[in-house]
Amino acid sequence: MRRGQARYLVLCSLMTGAAAFGQSPLREFFEFVNTDESVSAGQRAFVAQAWSECNDCDEASFLTEVLTLISPAFRAGLDAYDAGRMAECVAQMSGLLADPNPYVAAYAALYKAKAEVDVNDVVAARKTIDALLADAGKRVARYTYAKAEVDFLRVYCLVQDLQFAQAEVELLAFLDRHPQAPQRLIVSANQMLAELRNRQAGRIGEVTDLMNYAAGRLENKDAGQTVQERQAKAIALLDKLIEEAEQRERNSQQSQNPSGGGGSGSQAPSTPMPDSQLPQGASRPGALREARRANPGEMWGAMPPAEREQILQALQDTFPRRYRRLVEQYYEQLAKEP
Repeated sequence: MRRGQARYLVLCSLMTGAAAFGQSPLREFFEFVNTDESVSAGQRAFVAQAWSECNDCDEASFLTEVLTLISPAFRAGLDAYDAGRMAECVAQMSGLLADPNPYVAAYAALYKAKAEVDVNDVVAARKTIDALLADAGKRVARYTYAKAEVDFLRVYCLVQDLQFAQAEVELLAFLDRHPQAPQRLIVSANQMLAELRNRQAGRIGEVTDLMNYAAGRLENKDAGQTVQERQAKAIALLDKLIEEAEQRERNSQQSQNPSGGGGSGSQAPSTPMPDSQLPQGASRPGALREARRANPGEMWGAMPPAEREQILQALQDTFPRRYRRLVEQYYEQLAKEP
């Protein structure tokens, strides 16, 4: 078969594919492959062959896979993502953000953002996503099937960045705008919305949020002003909760023994811990709080394990068991900081 006839058959195959999908990213992709000078004859042949072998393919999966055929660099980045080598994926996809193939460029941005989220670098991920959505989402809607996923990732980044009010607004918009989104995104969005609405400011949940934020940023080598401010806020809130716990303990002891004596028939309260069970030097009111203020990281790192456990046990009324390890990890991280 002569080259001209082969090219004609390739173009006919791609035009048939374009017509089959109506107005969709895949239709425009076929037209792009047919007409754009950046696409070589060999790449056109690859796409035509892939389409001829596709039987009732999922459009999104087909487009992603065919991009790996025509862009070895995109394939390398996607292989790194699938293998869990997220730093390599970010580096590879970063080099494709300005690729002349707009489909490659858009999907490269998507997988770069997903890799950044995977390593908990939500600040970088949000920048990537905001750049992808800079034209009000027209580019991602035109060149990918991932508009719902990109919108969801943006909301997820807002939640992780503790921008709860804006996240709630955008979650509601997401659910309204993407009723046909994959079920995993719908379920996750509704779960996040419920958690945001059940948040209690100034309680242990906020401490956990602040600690998780600081840990994530420190893991990504960010110890900037925002991180320091949120660390300080977490410590201040812990001080407040500790003071409240101490006050409840004092009130409980006074109600059990209002005269101040130790009658033989009285029993110690079952939940609060008596001062004698606290580490030496921390039995008087406020001692825990004052010791932590001296240098929380240094104090925690230098404290014997038995005493650390006693302090955690003393705070058990305020900190549910599932949070105790988080508190300990936070102080351990502080102890490592210069």
